[in-house]
Amino acid sequence: MIQKSCKRPSACGDNFVQNRHEAWSKGGSQIQCNGKPPSSVCRCCCATENCNFGVLDCERGDICPPLEAPEGGYMSCTSGSLPMSVCTFSCPRVYSLIGNRILTCDAYGRWSGNVPKCQRITCPPAMLTPQFGWKRCSDDINWLSVCEFGCEEGYRLHGGQRLQCIEDLDSDPYGLWTRPQPECKQFKPSR
Repeated sequence: MIQKSCKRPSACGDNFVQNRHEAWSKGGSQIQCNGKPPSSVCRCCCATENCNFGVLDCERGDICPPLEAPEGGYMSCTSGSLPMSVCTFSCPRVYSLIGNRILTCDAYGRWSGNVPKCQRITCPPAMLTPQFGWKRCSDDINWLSVCEFGCEEGYRLHGGQRLQCIEDLDSDPYGLWTRPQPECKQFKPSR
């Protein structure tokens, strides 16, 4: 926030008495700032009364390096790379966010952490083709993939014929299978 006010003509002299530092010249005006963001205090001296009535240029604190959204994800920032900007990150549903969901740019040009990553949700790859059987999956071990199982002749499937990779609600990048690994057991006809 920039605040400015116009005081009596001797205000500049009074300020100098309180703050005896050299001012630097900018466009013919004398300007002095303490340079301690985020709340710099400036003294502006010029030749005529109310000379600072117009818009003042404000040099903000250090700007943070620009950020990019994680690959496959989204980013929304309140003030870009300016000090005190807050950036929020998210991923589409088939991905899990790995890292900080919110980063803040401090007054010294540093982000509060690293850009997070979007990692595709996958299920554990331990779902093997059963011995004496077969397996077909619609999308390997990725989220929402459906795997179907069957057995060779003379064997019967024990467990689910269709399993799906679903989202695990513990917020990690791994899903879980809807049922345990099925197996093929030899079929023994009853007499």
